[in-house]
Amino acid sequence: MNNLVFVMLIIIILLIYLYHKKVENYFNYIDDLSFNENTVKLFCKKLNNLNIPNENNALTKKFKQNEINKNYNIIKRLEDKINNIQRNKIDEEVYQKNMYKYITHSNAKKQLEAINSFKRNINSKNKVNVNIK
Repeated sequence: MNNLVFVMLIIIILLIYLYHKKVENYFNYIDDLSFNENTVKLFCKKLNNLNIPNENNALTKKFKQNEINKNYNIIKRLEDKINNIQRNKIDEEVYQKNMYKYITHSNAKKQLEAINSFKRNINSKNKVNVNIK
């Protein structure tokens, strides 16, 4: 039992040591600068100078924003055209269906009138119809 506790304690100590060894401490990097210190300082100054807004950066940013707005407007215009084309196509299909229904209804009405006329003629076969106006 004592040996097991001792072995477990050793394993825990080894795991803590290995974990601590793998973790990097970034805050120590600045303190550890030696001969490279001037180069790093110069690099940081140049990097800082790149972040300062100047006329070229402002013009580039404005140009990009104008391009984005222009492309957005083009996309909206094209979407509107597509929607109009789709609406026109649907309207044309509905119109064609309605015309077909109207024509078939009109033809059916004419056929019904002809059938009724034939019925009247058959019923009045031996009778004389006189229209007086």
